Amino acid sequence: MRAALLVTIALVGCNGGGDSTTDSGTSAITAPVVTTVPAENAPSSRDVDVVITTDSEGPGEITYEYRWLSDNGLTWTTPTLPSTATSRGETWTVSVTPYSGTVSGPPGEATVSIVNGAPTLEAASFSPSTPTIGQDLTCVPVNGEDPDGDALTYVFAWTRDGSPLAESTDTLASSEVQVGATIECSVYATDGTDDSPTRTVSGAATNSPPTSTGSTITPSNPASTDDVTCAGEGGVDPDGDAVAWTYEWYVNGSRVPNESGETLSESYYVVGDVLNCSAIPNDGSAAGSGVVSGNVTVGNGLPVIASVSLTPTTPYNGDTLVCDVVGSDPDGTTLNWSYEWTLDGTVQSETSNLYLGTIVYGNEFTCTATATDGTDSVSQTSNTVTVANTLPVATTPSITPNSPIASNALTCASTGSDADGQSVGLSYQWTVGTNTYTGAGLPANTASKGDTVTCTVTPNDGVADGAAVSASVVIQNTAPPTPTVSINPTSPGTANDLTCSASPTTDSDGDTINYTYTWTIAGSTVGTGPTLASSATSGGDTVTCSATGSDGTDTSPAGTASVRITNSLPVVSASITPTVAQAQADDLICAVSASDPDGGTPSVTVTWEFLNYSNTWVAWTTGLETTTYTNDTINAADTVAGRQYRCTATATDTAGGSANGVSSARSVGAPPGCTGGIATGGALAGPYSAYGECFYTSTWGQTCDQACASQGQENVSHFGKDLWPDACSGGPTTADPVRWFYEHGNPANTTGTQHSFSGAGLGYTRNNQVHTGKCTTGNSIYGTYAGSTNQDSSVSSICVCGDEQVMTNTSPTTSFTGTNYYRGNTYQVTTDTALNAFSQYMNPGVSCSVDYFVFETASVSGPWTLLFTRRETEAAGAGYKLVDNVNLKLKAGKMYNIGAAWNCSSAQYYEVAPGGSSIGTFLTSAYSNAYDGTTPSAFTPAEGGGAHYSQQHYIYQ
Repeated sequence: MRAALLVTIALVGCNGGGDSTTDSGTSAITAPVVTTVPAENAPSSRDVDVVITTDSEGPGEITYEYRWLSDNGLTWTTPTLPSTATSRGETWTVSVTPYSGTVSGPPGEATVSIVNGAPTLEAASFSPSTPTIGQDLTCVPVNGEDPDGDALTYVFAWTRDGSPLAESTDTLASSEVQVGATIECSVYATDGTDDSPTRTVSGAATNSPPTSTGSTITPSNPASTDDVTCAGEGGVDPDGDAVAWTYEWYVNGSRVPNESGETLSESYYVVGDVLNCSAIPNDGSAAGSGVVSGNVTVGNGLPVIASVSLTPTTPYNGDTLVCDVVGSDPDGTTLNWSYEWTLDGTVQSETSNLYLGTIVYGNEFTCTATATDGTDSVSQTSNTVTVANTLPVATTPSITPNSPIASNALTCASTGSDADGQSVGLSYQWTVGTNTYTGAGLPANTASKGDTVTCTVTPNDGVADGAAVSASVVIQNTAPPTPTVSINPTSPGTANDLTCSASPTTDSDGDTINYTYTWTIAGSTVGTGPTLASSATSGGDTVTCSATGSDGTDTSPAGTASVRITNSLPVVSASITPTVAQAQADDLICAVSASDPDGGTPSVTVTWEFLNYSNTWVAWTTGLETTTYTNDTINAADTVAGRQYRCTATATDTAGGSANGVSSARSVGAPPGCTGGIATGGALAGPYSAYGECFYTSTWGQTCDQACASQGQENVSHFGKDLWPDACSGGPTTADPVRWFYEHGNPANTTGTQHSFSGAGLGYTRNNQVHTGKCTTGNSIYGTYAGSTNQDSSVSSICVCGDEQVMTNTSPTTSFTGTNYYRGNTYQVTTDTALNAFSQYMNPGVSCSVDYFVFETASVSGPWTLLFTRRETEAAGAGYKLVDNVNLKLKAGKMYNIGAAWNCSSAQYYEVAPGGSSIGTFLTSAYSNAYDGTTPSAFTPAEGGGAHYSQQHYIYQ
């Protein structure tokens, strides 16, 4: 603070008289020479001192008076002008007046200007006091002041190891602080006009040790078998360094030497010991202080189970499973063991270490072992083991044949078995060289001579393959085939040399065949080689060439060829007499003529054939007798009306040459019962016979019943046939049913055209009345007739007469319905009979196929011989279903089963008591049975009871 002081000094002079006077004159005292310190310019913060550089001179002792005067009118009177009295911008003049005690001398003066006072700064310091890694560093100015009271601004500059840093504030970021680096801060204060001196502070950056808040032991209740672990808590490093830990362990208060890890082994303590630890933090450069944990007390050691395993590890069906355990008690206590087994997740009753129950493929087992020390128990479960599949096995295969040739097909056979009881499949593989084939058979000619053929069989039980087994064979040489031998010329005379040739020249193995030839006559060798000279043969000789081939390994069977020297074949012919024959009346004789151009009498054999219902010539062996040659005659009793026969005569000469003569076919006419007809009403004369039935023309107005009765026979024209509609409007149409007459094979009309035989077959009976069919002028043998629909007529008709057996009425009531049945009747024939046709009453639900059969036997117990079978398609609905053109000879004394078979739903009708039969005795001791619907040979009648019979009709003679 500045003070203004005004001092007035009055100098008073006194004379001797004591009067005071003022002396204003110049004294003898000189003016002092003065300066100021500071000179000229003095900071406002400085006191200004007057310095007398040259003292005043004068009498007496001189003293000085000081008077300071500012340009602002302020004054001060001491040698020192204090800074508190001045202000920046003022000019002060100091006047120093010398005084000798009585006289004042002239003053000396000096002037000084008060200028700005520079700030001051005592020092600089760091906060924190030492640079520390990871912390920002602050540069703190110490005692910065401004004499003028101006606000100070500080200017900072930073260096690291002498190198300037970009930071210009008071704080250096922690990222710029590096361990060991010297950090220096320079700072000065400025009041805007003047600066203080620069102050610096420096220091090397140091690491800060980490800190910890505590330590913890786990487990907190350890057993004597447990290792314990110490964990530090709250580890923090001021520098941000990662904190690592070292450890100190104490047992019952005593440091455990040489143990600095986080885990202390159970070997250092026993039950009842007290444990604690200290986790010491460390940042890699310095360690902090650790904090000791709380105490934990060691408890009972649990039993230790080292392992639980099942033996065997891969069990199979039939094995015994063992639960193996390895364990101990850390406290030395004897352990007690118990076991629990699971099978496919289900606990078993077995409690020992052996599983004595059944194990099978696919079962999954585990064993849990429990150890008890009397205080605690420990359990451990084994790994799961699965009962493995026992691989199937196959027997060593056998190859058939065991010494094969190339043309043999090979078969490989083996059998498989499986301990698990699984079904074993066998796969076969053949190996021939580098080629492989599959299947149990190897086709012929797959391998060649010398090849080794191996069959490998692999069993499989549906899960896995078993071990493959093999067998091998070597393809043997194929012997050359029996050669085909020929002799040239084929019809030699006595002058011809003979040449023998054999083929083939190579066999199936590709080997060349060399042939050896031998010539014989009547069993004696007459030459070798391929040629026989004519001189070795005679007329009539039979010369044989025998050739065998060799492929170098095997020899073929002999092939032979023979020729006869100049032999001529017999001449033979055959014919049947009589030229017109009636069934049951005329023997059929094969008349033979045979001769040998070479002389001598040839031997003759005769065979017979007949044309069956399917127009096939088949051998006839029944009723053959001898007239001139063996079996050259068919007994009349064995002939069948309407059937065609032929004979063949074979003549053989003494040289073995033979020739055949075949007769023309001879048709046998109707039996004697068809001796006459009524030829009235037109050009058709009767009777006409076809396949055993007799055809007649009726008289005008006569029914067929009347016409046949006049012949002593029955009218069978209507047998088994439906009637067709009447109409007279242009002739029959193609929609009309086939006429029964044509079905029986009208010999004059094989094409079946209705009008080509002058209307034959148009007549029929209905309700025992004669009716005409459709008729037009010029087409009927009966002349012009304008008929009307359904008009009964007295016109003549063609009638079929014979014997008909009706087994029952036409309205049966007893029936059964089923499929896959054969039903019929069995008869024992009393008189030779020709069976021409038969029908059976049935009611198929739908149109279906019906098989008709006739079997023959000599005994009811069999064997039965199939004589006849035919399949017909029958319409649905009830009625007698007809099979025609049977034409079988039924012999007296033989038994015949006549019936029908079907495999559709059909009703079969029968009577419970048999009626009469003209062809023989009805037998209830033989009956038909089920039919499989496939082939006739699949069925034969069976012996047994059955007092019922099927409803049948049949026509016979």
